[in-house]
Amino acid sequence: MSLKVQPVSQEDAASIYGMAQFEVTERLAAMQRQESSYLPVNYLDRLGRPPSRQDDDDITRSCRSKMAHWCYQLTDICTFRRETVTRAMSYLDRFLAAGHASQSSPSARTYHQRRAAEALHDKREYQLASMCCLYVAVKMFEPLSMDASLLSEISHGCYSTAEILSMETSILHVLEWKLNGPTAQDFATHLLAMLKPSAYRYSIDTVKSILDSMLHQIEIAAADYDVALVSPSAVAVASLLNALEGMSQDSLSSKARYSFFSRVVDSVDLDMNLVETVQRRLRSLFYLNSGVDLPLDRSSRDVTQFPTSTNARSQECSCLFSRTPSQELRRKTQGNKITTSPRSTACDQDESKPDVYHARCA
Repeated sequence: MSLKVQPVSQEDAASIYGMAQFEVTERLAAMQRQESSYLPVNYLDRLGRPPSRQDDDDITRSCRSKMAHWCYQLTDICTFRRETVTRAMSYLDRFLAAGHASQSSPSARTYHQRRAAEALHDKREYQLASMCCLYVAVKMFEPLSMDASLLSEISHGCYSTAEILSMETSILHVLEWKLNGPTAQDFATHLLAMLKPSAYRYSIDTVKSILDSMLHQIEIAAADYDVALVSPSAVAVASLLNALEGMSQDSLSSKARYSFFSRVVDSVDLDMNLVETVQRRLRSLFYLNSGVDLPLDRSSRDVTQFPTSTNARSQECSCLFSRTPSQELRRKTQGNKITTSPRSTACDQDESKPDVYHARCA
């Protein structure tokens, strides 16, 4: 699935004007202190078995990518924010990482930790956990209310409402209710607020172009397991560098870019080697998603060729998905499963939406 650009509105871009510089610096520092508490460990590469001996039900990078794209299709149809998927995938990674960590002392595991461990080796449990992480993120950050029975219907009856609510409880216990960590999108808007309006001649279109590029890179990267292990601040800075490299001199001069990034470096604790690695990975992911390279000005080095990180045995999660017309989902959401708010739902507006992947267990 190719993830299309979802442009930010003029209003959202203009809102960056109102952020005071001292306030931005303080927020960035606070978010960096907080983000380390929300990073997962590398749980997929520590399953304890070489790829040649993994079971068919073991979770791989491919499984994670497929579930992320499933989440994006559902959120786009319901007009949820794509940042909600970023949060959901963070919940999922931390939940599974806790399950992996608990495997070292089976006797001391709680019921909820056992469920997290089971999801690493059972695709049915893994899919349920993924869906429930999105369900939790929607409840936390969206102005719409999604009913658990809707997820049950989307799964074609594979999961009952009771199973969904039970998994939600396990996720909340394992995560210890820590659900509000900073995302790369949070860092992106705050970093861009450090660019002085005079540098881009007070042009909202310039800010919007940079922010669109940053957020699109971040959204694509949310489906990539390797980027998920990197701090959101590093991902945001890497996306910013890529976006700036694609800007023309007329839109943003070299002097303005240097001054801007100097302020970023002074305000954010950065490992530039890591940022450069992530920057290359984001370019690679953009190409794999879109079939074209990110814009790059002539003064920059050639970074269009990158090795992709793939599992030696990239397994298909054929049991997780079957194609069903999205009109069926729209019909179900016209009841009380998703209650509307001032934000309208695309379920009632756009009949040209692509089909959504509906979950199905084997």
